[in-house]
Amino acid sequence: MANVDASQHPEPESGNDPQDRRADGEKRLVTTLLVAHLLTPRDDGLCRVRNISSGGARLETPMPLRPGDEVRVELRGEIALVGHICWTSPGAAGMQFTAPVDTDMVLHGSEAGVQWHHRMPRIPTQCPVTARQHGRIVHADMMDINPCGARLTNLQLPLADGLFTLNIPQLDPVEGTIRWRKEESAGVRFTRPIPFSVLAGWLHYSPARFALR
Repeated sequence: MANVDASQHPEPESGNDPQDRRADGEKRLVTTLLVAHLLTPRDDGLCRVRNISSGGARLETPMPLRPGDEVRVELRGEIALVGHICWTSPGAAGMQFTAPVDTDMVLHGSEAGVQWHHRMPRIPTQCPVTARQHGRIVHADMMDINPCGARLTNLQLPLADGLFTLNIPQLDPVEGTIRWRKEESAGVRFTRPIPFSVLAGWLHYSPARFALR
């Protein structure tokens, strides 16, 4: 079945982007593409932190946002950005932080006090899936996902080492390998990441995300 794709609209011209008009001395980092878990009082899903400074960030997401919305952006490890939406445009929004942040810590982690790792945050799901390996089909429940992997529980049969194909409703099949196992659960690493726009759209629009609820 064809992927659910959240089409990205062209970005505003640099001079028209509210995030380009910053206070003197505020540090800006461009070409940032951090994938994150975006939470609002109404919804949650996938976003991309496009630009970031000590006072705010530009977010890309198919989720509908409104100025004034309180948001939380969860990055790698225990790093989270808290603030509110100050402007919106199709497919993008500006976030103002509640308090200034250390951009070096956000991008590179800290030697003490903050747990940091390279793994992208995983977005909660409750979705039935099947894995095909060596001619057999294994049923399981997918409990979270990010572009690079997923967590499966209630595996009908154990999956062996080596490649298998994971079938997620309303997404194209994706190849993966087992990263870890524990009883009837397993961590999956995809051989190729699911494109950001495809997965972000699936998380926001697809009823399959929480089909087990």
